[in-house]
Amino acid sequence: MNAMAAMTDDQRRLLQALLGGKAARRPSPDDVIEPRRPGEVPPLSAEQRDVWLHAAMAPDLPLYNEAITIHRRGPFNLDALARSLDELLRRHEIWRTSFQE
Repeated sequence: MNAMAAMTDDQRRLLQALLGGKAARRPSPDDVIEPRRPGEVPPLSAEQRDVWLHAAMAPDLPLYNEAITIHRRGPFNLDALARSLDELLRRHEIWRTSFQE
């Protein structure tokens, strides 16, 4: 049985309205992610521990580096690229993550 078949008519209408952008969804308390307090160090996830362990066991083997080449044409604005990367780093903490022993 698919999920749509298991829904009531009201649920189906609400889903169609949400998918069509015609209904507002009320945020639940679970939707809110509270920022960490300054200086608070979060625990490593299981995946982060794996990365750390691999790097510790084989420090000269760049297992998680992925080299790419981007071919482009036209004028290149180095300043715009630098500002864009700075903004990505500012917005996304994961790109500023480091492991300290």
